[in-house]
Amino acid sequence: MTNKSIITSYIAIGTLFLGTAVFNPSYAQPSPEASVELSIEDANLTVVKQIYADFASGNIPGFVAALSEDVVWNEAENNSLAVGNPYVGPEEVMSGVMGPLMQDWSSFEVQPESFMADGNTVAMFGRYLATSASSEKQINPQVVHHYTLENGKVIRFQQYVDTLALDQAMTIDPDMEKADLPQ
Repeated sequence: MTNKSIITSYIAIGTLFLGTAVFNPSYAQPSPEASVELSIEDANLTVVKQIYADFASGNIPGFVAALSEDVVWNEAENNSLAVGNPYVGPEEVMSGVMGPLMQDWSSFEVQPESFMADGNTVAMFGRYLATSASSEKQINPQVVHHYTLENGKVIRFQQYVDTLALDQAMTIDPDMEKADLPQ
């Protein structure tokens, strides 16, 4: 499957995220003081910040373009999406992570708070703000995304998140179900 067909197949994901994310556009912009030649840390930080800008705006082609053809993507252990770990390549990331994410959550925002770069690695520290499609419960857990980049592309991704919060949001309260049933 080509990148174009991946993008076409999952372009609807963008509609889930469009207009829902809080994003500071300065994340994706190098500082005015930046020299013409960016350090490896600054270049990688720019790539990762652009990933969040693309995700927030629903620019799925931009998101996919930041991934290497053989990216190794791992969701946090005990996350329901971790069953397919590792997802290898953009097609698996889109079908195994982003597709189910769109189905499981009626809204989903990544709110970056800070970044740390060291050589070929970048970490984003932030929060998710999401609403479960099944239970309508909202969550706001802390999250860390750890990226490894090579030649301006993400080659590895590891998510760290409060998976209990994700699981509890996805669980429908049996008392609520009974209350909604006709007597």
